Order: sequence, then structure tokens, then C-alpha cells
Amino acid sequence: MAHPAAKKREAGASRLRASQAEVAQVAVMRAGARLIKEADSFYRSLGLTGGQYNILRILEGAGEPLSQQQIARRLLVSRANVTGLIDRLEEKGLLERCACPDRRVNLICLTAKGRDLLEKSFADVTERCARSMRRLAAPEQHELVRLLRKLEEQQG
Repeated sequence: MAHPAAKKREAGASRLRASQAEVAQVAVMRAGARLIKEADSFYRSLGLTGGQYNILRILEGAGEPLSQQQIARRLLVSRANVTGLIDRLEEKGLLERCACPDRRVNLICLTAKGRDLLEKSFADVTERCARSMRRLAAPEQHELVRLLRKLEEQQG
């Protein structure tokens, strides 16, 4: 004969209640996964991955050539991961490796073709982001950014 507590658990009543922190983390992860899925569809329409598009935006935002190390830091990935992304973008003619006095450093430059792609896609990116965030009023969006940045700064 089963113990009464076992019957209660079998009926779906869990003794393991999620903490508010766990609920919050899962909500952020689910929202992030949905946003990434939507964004990936858009990037594919441009013939790119999200990582490749982000590299182009990083270079455009910097306004100057950057090293692979600088790009990797801004993408929050290793330099080795960036190499393959840069190789594929270079094959597409969207960026190039530029001459640098220190031959140990590869500087990466946005090409005219890369800048053109960003300029042509910018309105679509802006509209896609507005649609994704439409359920939040502007002040809520500012608060969301503030809170997420606070999480980013959190140490282990």
C-alpha cells in the first residue's frame, strides 16, 4: 500500500516549488528564445546568421576597424569562434581583413557591400524590433533594459 504522501505526489502535487528567482530566470530564457527564433528567421532572409549580422553591426557602430579580439569581447565569445564567422563574411564580401602594422593582429574592416547591407536592412530591423516589443510601453522597455543590464553586471 502506497504511503499517503506518495499518493499526493503521484496526483501531481510537487513538493519542489520553484523559487521566484527560478520563475524569473525561466521567463527571461523563454522570452529570449522566442526573440532569437524570430531574429534568426530575419537574418536567414539576408543570408546571414545572427552572429554574422552582429559582427557587421559591431563594426559599423565602432566606426573603425577592430581586431578579432575586440569583436569577440563585444560578442561575448572566444576569438576562435569569431574566426569562422569572419571567414564566411569575408567570402560574402561584407568585410575584409585590413593591413595592420602589428602583423600578429588581424584588423577587420566593414566593406562598402557590408555597409550597404546594413543600411538596406536597418528599417526592417527597426520594424521587427518594434513588433517584438509592442506589448511593452516605452517606459517599460527602458525598465526592461535597465533590469537586464543589471543582470549582465551580476558576478557569479
